[in-house]
Amino acid sequence: MVLRRTVLVALAAAAATSSFAQTQQARPPGSAAALDDDYIRQTLAAGALSLAVSRIAEGKLQTDDLREFAQLEAAEQETLADVLKSLQNPALADGTMKPPGEAEAEQLLDKNGREQLEKMRAAPAGAEFDREYLAAQTNGHLELLRIQETYLASGRNNPNFINTAKLARALIREHLQLLADLESEIESGEATTGAAPRRDN
Repeated sequence: MVLRRTVLVALAAAAATSSFAQTQQARPPGSAAALDDDYIRQTLAAGALSLAVSRIAEGKLQTDDLREFAQLEAAEQETLADVLKSLQNPALADGTMKPPGEAEAEQLLDKNGREQLEKMRAAPAGAEFDREYLAAQTNGHLELLRIQETYLASGRNNPNFINTAKLARALIREHLQLLADLESEIESGEATTGAAPRRDN
């Protein structure tokens, strides 16, 4: 049963990715619609890496505040992915959340993203893992910020996409500050560690 479910999820993710790729191929390069497609593709890919790594990290992180960050980050990236998919296909927009599954998230990653994910998956829990996760999230958020700012400076005036990018940019900047604060706590030895129970989102 688990194998059947895994296969179905993988097929659904592949179909969604293929559909999006076909839509992109139909857009003239450099057109306004192609800019929108590139924005969604790039944001989904960077967000999928942050989501997948955070899901893994929740069970490995030793620093309490960093574990809480991973939980919040996963929930945020699930929401952002749902919003972006509804921008891509307005028929999907409704009041329910449809977070990407593991297979779907991994389908969105490029080669470097898959390598980074596998590295985090294989790494043992401990202080070094916490530092690796912190660095990965900082780099990932800087990339997400670059994508939002590039789109906002592109001259596009589609209000749905522009407003999504503005909101995403504000959250990304907030998370970068949180990550900087967490790094300071860890380096100063002020961070608390323990086996705090995982919270349900």
